[in-house]
Amino acid sequence: MVREFAPQRLEVLGITVRDNIDQAKIFRDEFKMPYRSLFDQAARLAYAYQVDAPPSSVFIDADGVERFKITGALTEDGFRQLLRDKLRLT
Repeated sequence: MVREFAPQRLEVLGITVRDNIDQAKIFRDEFKMPYRSLFDQAARLAYAYQVDAPPSSVFIDADGVERFKITGALTEDGFRQLLRDKLRLT
């Protein structure tokens, strides 16, 4: 899916907050996450974007401005629909 939206310059980045890095790697590898992932044990990014509860998705434009935020898990189809509806990506 990440490749599907690459022509529209969409980049996806996973961020693990306040977790054990070894567990985060196991999760990433088990679910074959198709995007890069960062480890943020100090939760600086969660604080900066006011993420209270994982999992959450924060959509940030090319200028670093938050466009919208979703709290809760997203399925691949749900993520794809959000991109189409909110960002008008097809």
